[in-house]
Amino acid sequence: YQQLMAAETTRNRMAELEKTFIGKKLLVAVDRLEEKKGIPHKIMAFHKMLQRNPELASECVYLQIVESSGSNDEYTGEDEQIQAYYNDTQRLLTQV
Repeated sequence: YQQLMAAETTRNRMAELEKTFIGKKLLVAVDRLEEKKGIPHKIMAFHKMLQRNPELASECVYLQIVESSGSNDEYTGEDEQIQAYYNDTQRLLTQV
């Protein structure tokens, strides 16, 4: 991950995101696709944080970066779970 985060393209993109979301806390998670079991937990944690503290929706941004494993990435039923948490989080964000 250090190599990915040190790459010039990554640094440039992060600078763009910081400008886009100026004044907000940027919560960044970096995972490999084959380790995606951790991704739903991070999205759930962000979702629960917003449920408990809806005022934070206007103060922070969650960014999930997923690096391809390089193999034929297979998707499972977890993708539907991830999408459901994403949709719920979007709903919470639009209510604030």
